[in-house]
Amino acid sequence: MEREKIIGSKIILRALVVLFTITCNVNCYAEKEKPAVKSAEEYIADLKSEDIRTVDRALEYLNETEGPIIEETIVSALITALNDPSVAVRGRSALVLGNKKDKRAVPGLCELLKDPNDWVRSMAAYSLREIADESSEGALWDALEDKEKWVRIYAIGALSKIGTKEKLIPKFREMLSDRNKDVQIEAAKLLIQWGELKVVPPSLLRKIENKKK
Repeated sequence: MEREKIIGSKIILRALVVLFTITCNVNCYAEKEKPAVKSAEEYIADLKSEDIRTVDRALEYLNETEGPIIEETIVSALITALNDPSVAVRGRSALVLGNKKDKRAVPGLCELLKDPNDWVRSMAAYSLREIADESSEGALWDALEDKEKWVRIYAIGALSKIGTKEKLIPKFREMLSDRNKDVQIEAAKLLIQWGELKVVPPSLLRKIENKKK
């Protein structure tokens, strides 16, 4: 009987040792996997990484971090990053600022509409559409003449939020003859919303209907 108790105790002891070892290994692994705490500037620097997981983590942090002090730091760092030498950093910083809808970014985003890179200008126009601040109206009117179609499309959307119909309708009618069909459709959809159906060519109406299917 005494021998059985000793054997039983040894089995329990071994089980506890194994459990303790597993727990230690899991905790150690978790510590290794836990990402290091970075500054807003470091996360912004990660935006130019070629590793998509690094970029995703940076975007997640910059988009979702909350709290007035942290938010203030991030927005300020992102606005500064609009002048970064990296195309990826300029474009992705503009995108995040648009998602945050922070009006402090408007002057920098308006300036970014002059960027030599088409994609960066598109991100600036997209973000100005999301923020929809009246102070960007002049820059957005200029953007309607941009060579990149997405800049023109986002500028149309932005101006539809902040401009006056009386001023925009003649310009959007003119854009029904834009060199790009997607831009034509964007202008046409807004004209239809504003009761200007009769000025939209039947061919564009068909394209709009086909896109709904």
